[in-house]
Amino acid sequence: MYQTRKMMEKLITPQSRTMKLNELAKLYQEKDKDEKPIKNPVYLATAFYQLYNLIIKIRVDNYCLNEQDVVSITLERLDKCLLKFDGSGKFATFFANCLYRKLKDISKLARNKQRRLEDSVEDASLYENVYHDYEQHLYDLNQNLSSLNLTIQEQMYIGLLMQGYNKVEIANLFQISKKNLYTQLEKLKTQSLHDMLTV
Repeated sequence: MYQTRKMMEKLITPQSRTMKLNELAKLYQEKDKDEKPIKNPVYLATAFYQLYNLIIKIRVDNYCLNEQDVVSITLERLDKCLLKFDGSGKFATFFANCLYRKLKDISKLARNKQRRLEDSVEDASLYENVYHDYEQHLYDLNQNLSSLNLTIQEQMYIGLLMQGYNKVEIANLFQISKKNLYTQLEKLKTQSLHDMLTV
């Protein structure tokens, strides 16, 4: 979660840093000539940064979710809330209620899935080995990423891909054309990232 906060902080401009959440939501909803929301990532990053402590408090209540799941869900909910906020009341309260409900629902599903998984696994060591292999795989991916000289934007592309965002969603989030994103990802693949991007 802290790494995401640091990554988001790099997108924040001096002007957006001073804005209130209600202002950020209004600017995030601005539309282009085709009446589609522009969804400027600067405003999303600034809102995430300002709401960080609140997100941490909400995450504590949903202990069964791992950090990557919480970050992914939080960004998805923040995007939706920034788009849906109508200006009445406080954005922080609106977002907190929305995120809390979503994390609570997913936590409940995750606990149920965990119980079913534990019931179905006859050999506890098998479960531990699978979990350890998964953790090791994530650790290896992070080590490989940190050893490469990637730009912040490239790191964000890869991070979002690893969190389950598809290429179209990433292109929309960064307000770049799909072709531009595909070109950049192809460039990354040639830098020995193919295995990481196809995980």
